[in-house]
Amino acid sequence: MGRKKILDLQSHKFSLDISGENKRVLDSETNAFGLKYGPFINFMLSRFCRMSDDIKEVINIALINKCEELNKQLAVCGEGFEKQNIEQKKAECLDIFKIINNGKELDSNILSPIMRKIMIQDGYAILPKDWIILNEEDAIHCQYVGVVECRNFSKYGIPHFAFFLLEKYDAVYYDEICDLCCQKWEEFTEILKKQVDLIPDSERPGSYLNGEEYLQAPNIGIFPIKDSTEKESGQEFPYGAMVVRTNTDIEDN
Repeated sequence: MGRKKILDLQSHKFSLDISGENKRVLDSETNAFGLKYGPFINFMLSRFCRMSDDIKEVINIALINKCEELNKQLAVCGEGFEKQNIEQKKAECLDIFKIINNGKELDSNILSPIMRKIMIQDGYAILPKDWIILNEEDAIHCQYVGVVECRNFSKYGIPHFAFFLLEKYDAVYYDEICDLCCQKWEEFTEILKKQVDLIPDSERPGSYLNGEEYLQAPNIGIFPIKDSTEKESGQEFPYGAMVVRTNTDIEDN
């Protein structure tokens, strides 16, 4: 394919030093596009540094999503080559974002991993960073992890609470866990008061007099955090939270 001749009345000539590896890439790309070095560089600058806003938005979203995915991987990976490889991919995303957004950098919340890793007796728990941890000091002695999630939590601005137990959750722990929630987040006391108990309708079996009020009120739910091996096909772990077992020699209570 012949090289295209592009004329620019306001062209500027200058020397450019590039590495040998990038020179080989430049030769390959200019040959593929049928352009000389100058026109090809102009083409690249126009496409990546002066792209239309709607195209830029699509790429920005893709880069942000990829960074969030890589953050989750960084939260659970070990040291060494694996971590280095993930960090390199994230650096590429950040550089591309900065190039196409005129030097603007990603928000600091996206630069930091959104998950955290907490060691437990036979492995570790992966939990969102914004969850309140009730008894982290007990984690290393425990095998089971749970979460407190309230119905209508968005409506009432209720955070999630994670806790650690020596054995699987039982209702006998309910009051103790609620007390810890109140200690860590004072507003939880008011949430407890706002809960509504269902009132059966004696005239209509199976119906309730205050069903709508019950559905609109906060209701405290306590759920186990699943093991990483429990993932079902096509289903994700809620909020990315999971327990990873690394010591299978410890007996299950």
